[in-house]
Amino acid sequence: GRDDQALRGEHARPDDPDALERLRVGDEARQQRLAAIIATHGWPTLTMVGWEAANAAWLIAQHAPLARLKPWLALMQDAAARHEIAPYNLATSIDRVLVYEGRKQVYGTQYRPSEHGPGEAYPSENIDRLEQRRLQMGLPRR
Repeated sequence: GRDDQALRGEHARPDDPDALERLRVGDEARQQRLAAIIATHGWPTLTMVGWEAANAAWLIAQHAPLARLKPWLALMQDAAARHEIAPYNLATSIDRVLVYEGRKQVYGTQYRPSEHGPGEAYPSENIDRLEQRRLQMGLPRR
């Protein structure tokens, strides 16, 4: 988890091909390791590995392509039914899959990059109830 975030910090600039390649290679290695853990033990839950490692597994999954993330999302949803994953992490993964599929997000967690500030949210479904859905998953108001 720390490696995942460190590479996304100041060193991963979109105009730096070397940094992007390091990010891609690191992501692939972490995702392969996570896939091996999942194949052996299932999704790393809060009870199984503790908050820090469960959150690290989620971070690694978040940066996976749709073909990996979508099956892992099903495992996260199973874990959520047992209160074994942070609800806000699950919400973010749901939105990420929906955006990857070109659909509207549910919780408003995904943003497009912008040259002028923090970015613009991808479209959300049923916008009138967005804040209620976010609060239900432990996400802050937008």
